[in-house]
Amino acid sequence: MYEGTSFRGEEFRGDEDAAQLGDLDLAVSSIIVTGQAAWTFYTGLDYTGASVCVYADHTSTDGSIDLDYARFENLSELGLPDNSIRSVARGCFSERVVGAAPRSHSGGERVQDAGN
Repeated sequence: MYEGTSFRGEEFRGDEDAAQLGDLDLAVSSIIVTGQAAWTFYTGLDYTGASVCVYADHTSTDGSIDLDYARFENLSELGLPDNSIRSVARGCFSERVVGAAPRSHSGGERVQDAGN
């Protein structure tokens, strides 16, 4: 998660749940998600408020190595107001889903959510 749009400014990296975002609380403006796990972003502390589940929906391949990722240059692409994210959890815990779970790790086709 980044403080500025287009992945600029302070950043918050993590691979586990964060009930609070410290210095980036109410300051997130863009997001990059990597890997096969979904992430759920919340507008409230402690996994409350409006939420959206995000799956990586693009794959970049270099030889035999695949990198799954999704990039959102601003939060409006997720249907969230700018500077509204306050917590994040690994996994999909929202009815609102962006991207789609990978069908396979071996370069399988990704299906974009119809609402995206």
